[in-house]
Amino acid sequence: SIVETLEELGAAPVLIMRIRGESMLSDGTVLVLFNIAYRMVGGEDCEPGVVAVDIVKSFFGAFAVGGLVGVVFLKWMRSASDRLMRKNSWIQILLTLTCAYLSYILAEGLCHMSGVISTVAAGSVLARHAWPAVVEKQAMLEFWHIVELICKMLVFFLAGMITGQSAGMHAPTEYLWVLVTYVAMNVIRLVVLLGLWCPMNFVGQRLRVRDIVALWTGGL
Repeated sequence: SIVETLEELGAAPVLIMRIRGESMLSDGTVLVLFNIAYRMVGGEDCEPGVVAVDIVKSFFGAFAVGGLVGVVFLKWMRSASDRLMRKNSWIQILLTLTCAYLSYILAEGLCHMSGVISTVAAGSVLARHAWPAVVEKQAMLEFWHIVELICKMLVFFLAGMITGQSAGMHAPTEYLWVLVTYVAMNVIRLVVLLGLWCPMNFVGQRLRVRDIVALWTGGL
């Protein structure tokens, strides 16, 4: 993926983290909008007020649920930060894994919000505040690198199987529309990045032109 390529080329860690964060948030946003559109096509109430409430609930509600779960697990990890106890390293690793799944399940299954955004919020809390309390930092990094690798392989493998199975079931014009949609999505992506360029510079490290290009092509 683009992240591994940038890491091998020695790109700035800030740029890599932005691409990862943007990827997670964009996936969560797409799922929220897709679910709303799916319900509208199914004949449910699609008044602007109802749609607006659904969007606010799915986004900000998911952030609140994920943030709350992250705070709970942050306190739990700090209670297991005694470096003299060897088992605390595995306890903390399991806590981070449980935090990821629990934040998703609570938001998606129980509260009917965006599980992806909830997980991003919980992970952001731990990444921001829990790192000093981690007993074995290298073990934590290696564990999550392995989890990331396995999950990406499964996603691409399943995507290839589904695509190959359905490839002969569509007319040539449908493939043309897929290409048009792909081009349109990347144009929209570039417009959004250019529109948010100045606001992003105010809240963090300044982005150069080549950083914007990397963020844009990272979604191609």
